Amino acid sequence: MKRWLIIAATILGVAAAGYLFCPKPALEDYYPRSRAFFDTHGRLLRLGLAEDDRYRLYCPLNRISPRLVEATILYEDRDFYRNPGVDLPALCRAFWTTYIARTRRVGASTITMQVTRLRWRIRTGTVAGKLLQILRALQLTRHYDKDRILEAYLNLAPYGGNIEGVQAASLVCFNKSADQLSLPEALTLAVVPQNPVRRNRQLGAFFELPLAVRRIDQLPFEAPHFVNHVDAGRSRLNSGAIHTTLDLVQQHTMESLIRATISRRSAEGITNAAALALNTRSMAVTAMVGSADFFNVQIQGQVNGTTARRSPGSALKPFVYALALDQGLIHPTSLMKDSPRRYGGFSPENFDQRFLGPVSAHDALILSRNVPAANLQARLVDPGFHGFLQQAGISNLKPASFYGLALSLGGVEVTMLELAGLYAALANGGQLRPIQMLTEQGAETLPQRILSPEASFLVLDILKDNPPPDSHRVPLSTVAGNQVAGLHRQIRRRPAALRSAGGSGTRSGMDGIGCRQFLPAEPEENRRVHCHRGTSRSILPAHQSKLVHSGGVAHPGLHGSPGGPRGYGHGTAGLPEHPRTDPDDGVRILAL
Repeated sequence: MKRWLIIAATILGVAAAGYLFCPKPALEDYYPRSRAFFDTHGRLLRLGLAEDDRYRLYCPLNRISPRLVEATILYEDRDFYRNPGVDLPALCRAFWTTYIARTRRVGASTITMQVTRLRWRIRTGTVAGKLLQILRALQLTRHYDKDRILEAYLNLAPYGGNIEGVQAASLVCFNKSADQLSLPEALTLAVVPQNPVRRNRQLGAFFELPLAVRRIDQLPFEAPHFVNHVDAGRSRLNSGAIHTTLDLVQQHTMESLIRATISRRSAEGITNAAALALNTRSMAVTAMVGSADFFNVQIQGQVNGTTARRSPGSALKPFVYALALDQGLIHPTSLMKDSPRRYGGFSPENFDQRFLGPVSAHDALILSRNVPAANLQARLVDPGFHGFLQQAGISNLKPASFYGLALSLGGVEVTMLELAGLYAALANGGQLRPIQMLTEQGAETLPQRILSPEASFLVLDILKDNPPPDSHRVPLSTVAGNQVAGLHRQIRRRPAALRSAGGSGTRSGMDGIGCRQFLPAEPEENRRVHCHRGTSRSILPAHQSKLVHSGGVAHPGLHGSPGGPRGYGHGTAGLPEHPRTDPDDGVRILAL
């Protein structure tokens, strides 16, 4: 008898030591997670698969609907908060019914035991598997409190197909986060893990309530180029919910405008376009369309036109003039020569194959004359225009000798994002700030001054008179009197709301990027920059790229209230006078 007592005491001692000194296991962090991309208002853009091809998202217990938590405990394990991880009476009943009476198979798993099965993928159909599950459940109880174990269960439980965890199930089935579930939705999800294959097919019918349940194949696939760009810049370990700056309403409006424009101008050979909307106050990208159709192979639709390197046409000319203003080479009314000139083996020409003779710096910029721009670039002192572009973060630049004076005329390749950042610097008084695509801010980067506030203001003041894109289609020969003055009269007859800033391209027969900016109505108001890319076929000269308007005014869905003047007037002391304030707080501009 004494011997058996010693054996029993030894077994109990070993069990107690094993319980006390067993290592602490990881819970749901052991498995990879999906990435869920949301717009700035919390609308789902895309839910990606984890590395093991499952939809799995982590959600803390305090972000899960209390109704779902209560329903899960009631349905799965009523004594969850009272048992030590194992329900011994229930296990004895299940063993008797399953293996002794052999009437039917009965389960007796607590929520803790189910966590061990899901965490370690234990096969519990055998006695050995069940014993391992019990030991693992005791191990979890030793190291984790009940709320942490319940949280792990709700993040690992199967909800049909390849959906795991209540957060992924809520997004897939009901298009909402787990903390926003209604009572019928919570009750519906609570019963699915017991038989996810059968009950996943019956979602919405358990309680005879009109539930709108979404299938996996109906998951959104919004803003694919934008999401791909954000996804490519993040570590594979950085998964979970990713909140972006994109506005889905603006994105849909931009996409519909691009489709409509391509349909309207398909006879001109325009088959593709890309566009970008940027809020220059926050530097947040609010809409990005990389191509007219992501799934169209004929136009290489999966190529993101906003990040592809292309010729900017004459969109860099305003920065040559800004540098010249900073270096004291010109002022807006300086006379410049627009006449044939040779620089070594390079003779710049204009898109209309004509020369205007003496022209002011103001007119030379808004009419995008090539000879004055090349002359100014040649006169810039160190670091010169090439050094300026390097300082502004334009990547993949070749040596300055490679470009020569064609640098400001479209001879360099830039991305639409880089160009938008440059124009945003004009709107921000010459300060270059990084473009944001995520709402969570990392270490704040100090703005970099690349131009003086005075030069930035003067360039914007010149560019406010830039003719609307349609005016490029009017032959100069039809304008009465002096060509420049006649064109100016034509421009000023347009409503001020249509006056926008930017350079018109000049490189005939080439695709390109352009950038236009709607001027602010108040100094503190958000500035708006929008970029456009030329056609996918070299049919139109880049100078004929056209701003997309609806009825002659920027589309309300992207621009806010279109009415009222948008240009600068001049009040006393030479300061800008603003006739109206636009209360809109985002960028609403689209260009093609």
